[in-house]
Formats: sequence, structure tokens, C-alpha cells
Amino acid sequence: MDSLYLDAVALQHSYDTGTAQKHARMSFDALQERLAALQETTSQLKELIDRLATVKFEPGSIPLGSDDDSNIATELSSEIHQILREEEEDLDLLQEEIADLRSGRPGSDAEHSKTRLKDGAARLEQELQR
Repeated sequence: MDSLYLDAVALQHSYDTGTAQKHARMSFDALQERLAALQETTSQLKELIDRLATVKFEPGSIPLGSDDDSNIATELSSEIHQILREEEEDLDLLQEEIADLRSGRPGSDAEHSKTRLKDGAARLEQELQR
């Protein structure tokens, strides 16, 4: 009976370890997907900024006293501001979740994955500050 109990405990430990590793892998993958989505949003944000920088107005194309809300530059500026604010919030949350991840033993895949995520989030943060 003792042998059967020990086998059951060993099997449960093996299952728990495998489940924990699978959960950690899914967490890394989910965070990696979110980081990739934020990087894509940053690329789109750069395109909007470039578009705003190249907006040209012909003299008289905007009537004097016109409502600023109808101005394309104002619309682009508002959209850029909103996207930037949301992206900064999402990045802050992502960085917190990355920090909360268990990194495993030194040299492990988990530690390597966490380091890659932290580095990617740090690069994105620098890019957003430019």
C-alpha cells in the first residue's frame, strides 16, 4: 500500500509539474502575443504621426472661423493622443504581468523567455517615449 501511495504522489507531482510548465508556456505565449500587438499598434501610430507631419493645406482650404473638429490635423492629433495614452496604459500593465512571471532556474527556458519579454517591453517603452 505504501508503494501504491508513493506512486500516486509521484504521478500527481509529475502532472502538477507538467501542468505548471504548460500554464507558464501559455502565459509566456499570451504575453508575447500582447507585446506583438502593442508593437503593431506602435507601427500604426508612427504612420499616423507621419501622416500628420505631412498634412498640407492649400490657402483658403479651411474657412476662417471653421470648427476645429472638422480639421483633419485636429482629428489626427486627437486620435494619436488617444492611441498613445491607451498604449502606455497597456504597456504598463504588460510590464507588471511580465515582472510577476516566475522565471525559473538560471539558464532555463522560462528565464530566457521572461528576459526576452522584458527586453521587448523595454524597447517598446523607449520607442513610445521618442
